[in-house]
Amino acid sequence: MTKRRKKTIAIYLLVLILLFLIVAVIPSVTDALTPTETIRYGRLKVADDVTGTIVRDETVYTASAAGTVSWLCKEGDLVRQGTKIVSLKASGKSKAASFGNRGEKEKKLSGDAKRLVDALGGAAVRDQDGTAQRRGKYSHYADGYEAYYTPKRMKKITEREAGQHADDPVDLKAGSVEKGAPLYRIADNKAWYILCWIDEGSIGRFEEGATVTVELPDGSIRAEVDSIAQEGKKWKLILRTSSYCRNWEKIRTAQMSVVTTDKSGLLISNKCITTKNGQVGVYVRSATDDYVFTPVQVLGTDGEKSLVSEDSYYNNKGKSVNTVKNYDEVLKHPDSM
Repeated sequence: MTKRRKKTIAIYLLVLILLFLIVAVIPSVTDALTPTETIRYGRLKVADDVTGTIVRDETVYTASAAGTVSWLCKEGDLVRQGTKIVSLKASGKSKAASFGNRGEKEKKLSGDAKRLVDALGGAAVRDQDGTAQRRGKYSHYADGYEAYYTPKRMKKITEREAGQHADDPVDLKAGSVEKGAPLYRIADNKAWYILCWIDEGSIGRFEEGATVTVELPDGSIRAEVDSIAQEGKKWKLILRTSSYCRNWEKIRTAQMSVVTTDKSGLLISNKCITTKNGQVGVYVRSATDDYVFTPVQVLGTDGEKSLVSEDSYYNNKGKSVNTVKNYDEVLKHPDSM
């Protein structure tokens, strides 16, 4: 390697080091030279991205005879008990039979039908006459986990178990069906649940009975935190809702966001907030360039910025407290006071 080439490489490396130092140092220098921050309106959204598992009170119904099927309900229809759902025309040895026939020898199922029936483990119910045996949301999809993810056993389900059951639902709607094969499903729509697991650093934002917003692939719903339980290094949340979301009746697992705060108002950097005599507040710059301690009420935080009340708020004693206003100038590093 020539001396000229070595010199070029050395200069190149020096330039890279200088650029790195500029990028690393200038923000902190600028922050130090700007001792105050101006409060402004903004939006604070705090959410945890999770893999959620849907739990429903649901029943899969199987065909009582082999034959051709006419489907009388649409996916997601709300049906009452006694509603006509399907019409089955028996074929072969079933021609002389009605829905309740038990004389026909049942063939061994195969493919998706066998997998679903095996997974259900005897929990499926034989359809009687093509009418709904319960009230709820009709679906011609099933995944075989309807008897596993139930409200009665959801508190026992671990994150590891939930991660093993993420098969796509099977579309049962076809022109013909074998005896004993899954035919349709009905799920209770009055209450359904979401299981999800939250990192330890975020669990402080949740409390039982609180309301959150869940952003699902096909829409957002409101849900209540039904229970919180520690599971290893994570915390298991069970969310309860009666809201309707498109396609919820056929979703088992999905990527979703659990939103605990989504509000607009005055935003302050957390580094501006301090405490004085047990009171949370900031130092506001006055007309005489003095810094006056002013109490604040924190309504939510994302760890970097906080949403606070404007003008005034009521403390825990019911007393009105004057607080910050839009465009107030506050001290960035109050610990220096």
